[in-house]
Amino acid sequence: MNALLFIDPVGKSARRRNPSGRSDILPPFAPRPYVNVRLDSCAVCVSIFTESRLSGQDRTEPSADGVPIRSLQLQNEILVLDISASPPHIDPYAQSSSAGAPPLPSNADATGCSVYAEVDLSAMRHNVRALRKRVAPAKLMAVVKADAYGHGAARLAPVLQNEGVEAFAVARPREGVELRESGITGRILVLGAPLPGDLTNCERHELDVTVSSRDVADRIVDAAPGARLHVHLKVDTGMSRLGLAPDQVPETVDRLRQTPGVTIEGLWTHFATADDPGHALTETQRTRFETLRRDLGLPLSFHTDNTGALLTDSGTLAHSSASDAPTYIRTGIALYGLAPTQTLIEADAEITLRPALTLRARVTHVRTIEAGTSVSYGATWTADRPTRLATLGAGYGDGYPRLLSGRARVRIGGELRPVVGTICMDMCMVDLGPPDGPLARRIEVGDAATLFGPGGPTAYDIARWAETIPYEICCNLSRRVPRAYVDVETSNETIVGRG
Repeated sequence: MNALLFIDPVGKSARRRNPSGRSDILPPFAPRPYVNVRLDSCAVCVSIFTESRLSGQDRTEPSADGVPIRSLQLQNEILVLDISASPPHIDPYAQSSSAGAPPLPSNADATGCSVYAEVDLSAMRHNVRALRKRVAPAKLMAVVKADAYGHGAARLAPVLQNEGVEAFAVARPREGVELRESGITGRILVLGAPLPGDLTNCERHELDVTVSSRDVADRIVDAAPGARLHVHLKVDTGMSRLGLAPDQVPETVDRLRQTPGVTIEGLWTHFATADDPGHALTETQRTRFETLRRDLGLPLSFHTDNTGALLTDSGTLAHSSASDAPTYIRTGIALYGLAPTQTLIEADAEITLRPALTLRARVTHVRTIEAGTSVSYGATWTADRPTRLATLGAGYGDGYPRLLSGRARVRIGGELRPVVGTICMDMCMVDLGPPDGPLARRIEVGDAATLFGPGGPTAYDIARWAETIPYEICCNLSRRVPRAYVDVETSNETIVGRG
């Protein structure tokens, strides 16, 4: 199994896995002989190479605990070591940071997981290619906050970067740091309002800062002496969540432009109703933003459109010329093959997306109950006939909503069967039908059931039954649910303890 270790050879920093399993960045260092690295669950020692070794003055063949380094190359001032190692067995429930989570050895080990999520990397590639074509001449800003909507940001962001995505968006600085630790070199915008103390991290990890108020602008100016910060001004055009009022923007722009060490990268706003075709507020917000841009008269980059605006053609992109198109289109849910609503994606003939996420649970117990027997907490469901029950090893502790009790169906043995009784923290029960039925006779412990996925039930079905939106269904997947990354294009599969 190959892995990449990224080391800054010019005295900046090195990314490592410490003994607790978390990823961190070593502080600037004088030449040190070794750094303890956690790689594929094996603790190895890797030399910190100096510029003399990079320049060829030292030709010693590098290795890591006797494991040969397959290649050594300098990429954008980052030393990339490709190490070939054979990892031992890894507990599928091991907890780790979302950045650089250790992979499980093979798909066979998924049989030891009572619940797991499959993430289709080929679907991700398909989606990003379709979206990049759809947003042209603008560029794609991939929104990978909330651990890439539950799909695993550290694993997926490099895939997107390899597909040509140059800009990413997260909600919090910690998420941006994790992207840097996973090898992301492009622009990373933190969408949320920075708290006191966040600016230091943003500068250290080259994260773009959102100026969401005059107070934030004050803190940026105060921090600017000796700091280098890249900022985007957020304009509140009608969302009433974050942002400067339009009449506050000119003064704030002038102040920041006059502050050494501060670079204004652009303006942005966020549409509140873009996924509702024809809603008047979207046009109002768009007009307010365009009026502000015109009044400023500055050649600033900007981004306004989200997935809803893209799919409904209600945003700035659909109402601008190629020469005045937004710099970026911020796309989140569509990257993962979904839309704010199923209707939106079905109505857009210009793009076809492939859902990347499938949630599966295994049968942990089967039994036959007699008519009149109640099931689970509260005795909310009672069998009206002899019934074969399958207990699945997934519950609301894994992110399978309790509100699905008595509403959801799962796909098991090629059939859609109802979830009966109250969903528990770690388990749920499925009615397999009469004990002598063909499905009941063939389902055994260890068989997998699909809770949601492209073949149905879909994430839209789960969201409808749970009275929520597909965003929440994906984001709520628990950290204890292993993510299995399946790549149809390369026939590879990797499972990690957390995405």
